[in-house]
Amino acid sequence: MKNKFDIKNKFYSVKSYDYPFKHIIIEDFLPEDIYLNAESMFHDDFFKKKIKVDKNIGSNKAAGFNLLNDTEILEYGLKNYREIFEILKFFATKELHKLLRKLFGDSLIEVYKNGTGDINLPKDYLSKIKMGNDSFNNAKTQSQINYDLTLYTSIKYGINTPSFGAPTSVRDIHIDNPTKLYNALIYFRDDKDHYAGGDLLFYRFKNNKVKLYDGVYASHEDCVVSKVIPYRRNTLVLFLNSPESIHGVVERSNVPIERRYINISSSFRFNQFEILKYQNKRRNFFKNPKNSIKNFIKTR
Repeated sequence: MKNKFDIKNKFYSVKSYDYPFKHIIIEDFLPEDIYLNAESMFHDDFFKKKIKVDKNIGSNKAAGFNLLNDTEILEYGLKNYREIFEILKFFATKELHKLLRKLFGDSLIEVYKNGTGDINLPKDYLSKIKMGNDSFNNAKTQSQINYDLTLYTSIKYGINTPSFGAPTSVRDIHIDNPTKLYNALIYFRDDKDHYAGGDLLFYRFKNNKVKLYDGVYASHEDCVVSKVIPYRRNTLVLFLNSPESIHGVVERSNVPIERRYINISSSFRFNQFEILKYQNKRRNFFKNPKNSIKNFIKTR
């Protein structure tokens, strides 16, 4: 009889890192049997047809859909991939946020105060927090109240399409939307994918000075690579979002295989930090050839 997977223990036993920003990495996150079953979702015609709904897919583009918000997808997933779906549902519970508090400490209370808009949120804020469907957050519902104690969780089946032609990255270096609390990825790299690129890059700002352009983007001139997280099967990486949480993906060129992952995040309705004060004006920012992700070795 196989042992039941204890996701809480996985988080309790992991080491947390503060540099260049708060994050954790868990290799061999899922038991092998659960991982293999979950990995087979990326070969399942039911899920692949859902991806094809997006007509804007091109070379090295992000595409995906939410796994837990659509009744048809949820029913199919629970029938055919119950174990991974039950594990993913854990990320939409308060228990996950209790673990984040343990991992990253009391500094989170200010994040929750800003994100909920409740400046009087007590230290036991988790007793007040509610868990919500991310579609409510995306709807940007207007309210007369100036606070929202709901965390909106998104769990997405995602791919970056095969790449062709010149080296490209799925997205240039950036921070996430300031409403987001954390971002997490579970990698499902194809065993036949021996191509270079696709690794996650963490950057730091030179001289610890945050400089952003066009909202959430950063320039290679202002940043240096601080950490490389390999795009490796069955690896989970989770990091807190902040003005310093700049990251990107190593470019890929002529790779006929998709980059595959499940993307998990929680967001507030309000910004948990403001980005206007970090904005810098620069003409033709994206026309500067330095502002595409180059070989990360050259940026060290």
